[in-house]
Amino acid sequence: MSWKEAQLIRTISDQSGPVASLAISPDGQKLASGSCDATVKIWHLQTGERIHNLFGYPLGVNAVAISPDGQILAIGSPDGTIDLWHLETGELKRSLFSQGWVTDISFSPDGQILATGSDESLFDTIFSTPNSENQSQIEEERDSTIKIWNLLTGKRFLQLWDLSPSVNAIAFSPNGKNLASAGRDKIIKIWQLGSGKIITTFTGHSEAIYAIAISPDGQILTSGSGDGTIKLWNINTQENITTINKHTDVVYCLAISPDGEILASGSGDGTIKLWNLNTQEEINSFIGYSKQPHSVTDLTFSPNGQILASGSGDGTIKIWQKNS
Repeated sequence: MSWKEAQLIRTISDQSGPVASLAISPDGQKLASGSCDATVKIWHLQTGERIHNLFGYPLGVNAVAISPDGQILAIGSPDGTIDLWHLETGELKRSLFSQGWVTDISFSPDGQILATGSDESLFDTIFSTPNSENQSQIEEERDSTIKIWNLLTGKRFLQLWDLSPSVNAIAFSPNGKNLASAGRDKIIKIWQLGSGKIITTFTGHSEAIYAIAISPDGQILTSGSGDGTIKLWNINTQENITTINKHTDVVYCLAISPDGEILASGSGDGTIKLWNLNTQEEINSFIGYSKQPHSVTDLTFSPNGQILASGSGDGTIKIWQKNS
């Protein structure tokens, strides 16, 4: 089977705003989508049928993630709330409360902890006032743009003090011991969760970084930026392996296939490109969207690596299938 002759098999268009985030369940049956409307939708991946609407997000949703056991859907809101829903029943199980516009969510590989990235500057601009009763708390947490939560207790047990006001993307290492983050300051940081300290940084992008992804073997980190480039980094040697400059606009999203062979990138230029992660050869380019505001906003592979789901600023979700 090959991604060189991949096909578009379905377009889901029941959205009332740009699609911001996608997640596929570990069994490959369900697709969650968060958008700028007031709901998060759960779809049957194979049929495109809508299973659930999860309400309560008047400001939209920028981040969704599904736990490794497939039980929990985490939803991040602009008001700093992280809701944990039971994926099968659509029942709200717990809400976590933070400060900052939640920009990204990631479950640890063992599913015991949740990491959230946020944009503190957006939150301050939209929600705070000089006379706000919680202004002192906001000031205390202003630089804590990455928070780590214990999912058993619902308590925050670690804050990573990134001085950047905006963290756009986070990703756990496959062993769960480290967390990568990147954002407006154009720096990729690798945090050791045991100590809460930065152990490695990568620099080289000339604009804000919007996406990062780590290969399943933990050897390669990829980053996509407002400068239109994708950079590949060797995590062990801290070297820039290569820079890919084939998109003509912002690279908003990246995804690596479960077998570690394919890197997918989505851009403001309306294209999805597939790359051989080892050779950096371009394998395919999907012209499924028009240009802005119909940017490709998120990408996710199914667990078996046969399906790639993409979301767009035009409100559609497209399902691409590896050719047999």
